[in-house]
Amino acid sequence: MRIVFALVSGIFISIGLFFGMHMMISSDDNYVKENKKTPHLVYLRDKQETNIEKKKRLKPKKIPKKEPIKKLKIIKTNITPKINQNVRVKPLHTSISPKNIDISAISSLSGAQVDSSTILQATIYDANSLQVLRKVNPRYPRRAMLKKQSGFVQLSFLISKNGEVSNVIINDSNPKNTFDKSAISAIKKWKFKQSNEEKNATITFNFRLAK
Repeated sequence: MRIVFALVSGIFISIGLFFGMHMMISSDDNYVKENKKTPHLVYLRDKQETNIEKKKRLKPKKIPKKEPIKKLKIIKTNITPKINQNVRVKPLHTSISPKNIDISAISSLSGAQVDSSTILQATIYDANSLQVLRKVNPRYPRRAMLKKQSGFVQLSFLISKNGEVSNVIINDSNPKNTFDKSAISAIKKWKFKQSNEEKNATITFNFRLAK
C-alpha cells in the first residue's frame, strides 16, 4: 500500500510541477513580447524659412586697357662722356664789357693768338650760358698732381659762326704757367651751336684735387 501511495503522490507532484513550470515560461514570453514592441517615435520637422534673400552676383568691372606709351625720339649730340672730377668749370653770371679788360695785362701761351680788334667788337659771353655740342675738360697736369697743387685759369676766346673756338687768350691764372696749357688745349676742342654771328666768350677752369 505504501508503494502505491508513493507512486500516486509522485505522479501528482510531477504533473503539478510540469504545469507550474509551463505557466512560468508562458508568462515570461508574454513579458518579453510586450517589451519587444517598438516605441513610437515622433519626428518634429523644422519649419521652413519663408523669407529667403537671394544675393545677386555682381559682375567684375572691366579694367580699361592702358594705351601704349609713345616712344620719344632722342637726338644724340657729340658730347664726350668722360668728365674729369678734379676740374670744375666756374660759371660767369654776368656779361663782361670789353672796356673792363686790360689787353696789355693778358699773358698768352705759344699757339694761343690774340686778336684785340675782334675782342673789342662785341660783348663777351659766359661760355656756360651758350649751347655746347661738345665739351672737353682739361687734364690735370701730372706735376701739379704730384705736388698737390690747385688753381684756376680764366680764358677768353672767339666762337665762329660754325661754333668753332679760336683766338684763345689767358685773362688770369694761378699759379702761373701751371694749368695754362691744359686749359687752352681743352677749350680749343669745344664745339658750340652754329649762329649767325661770331661771339666772344670767357670761361674759368678751376683745378681741384678730389679728396
